[in-house]
Amino acid sequence: LAEARMQYISCKHCYTYYCSRQCREYDWSKHREVCSFSRINTLCKKVIMKVRKDSETQFYMSKIARDGYSALGRGSVNLRINSTHTAQNYIMDGWSAIANFQLNKLLHYYTIAALIAERKEPSLITLCRQYDPTDKFILSVSIIADIEQCPQTPPPEAVVIRSTLPQSQNARQSSLCPQQSAEQNFIQSDVFRSAVPTEV
Repeated sequence: LAEARMQYISCKHCYTYYCSRQCREYDWSKHREVCSFSRINTLCKKVIMKVRKDSETQFYMSKIARDGYSALGRGSVNLRINSTHTAQNYIMDGWSAIANFQLNKLLHYYTIAALIAERKEPSLITLCRQYDPTDKFILSVSIIADIEQCPQTPPPEAVVIRSTLPQSQNARQSSLCPQQSAEQNFIQSDVFRSAVPTEV
């Protein structure tokens, strides 16, 4: 694999190799239909776009962000969706599609220290250092892939979809709720992410 990386160009999402960028571009129309990681990447982007328009979801995320910042310092809110099916339902129906999930299993707050320890994307960490926590929060989206729908090889690297979203007024005024302080450990095995910097 190391030798292949030196001589070939890989798909941006998986370990499919091409002799050149031109070959990769030429094959993309076919490859994107079978590239599970590309489909998850696209789904993560759609979830981000839905969150940007979904004030109810933003309310809960804002509260997690506010409480996390108050208790732990700067960091990122992570929306962890348990399947591609649930992600698609969220895109169609908004918060009502995920409202029955336990909040502490759905929304997590990761400090900069946790992101660094897990070697997350430097640009995500930079955003966490720069945002105004009284007005915005950083969001990453993770979708747990159905293993049977994915090939055996993992994606080239795990990076995070991130977005800077404004906090809702109600969440800015909320007090710290200890139950909402999220765990700091990432689940590595089958969570796939992709980089999409956006600011609202």
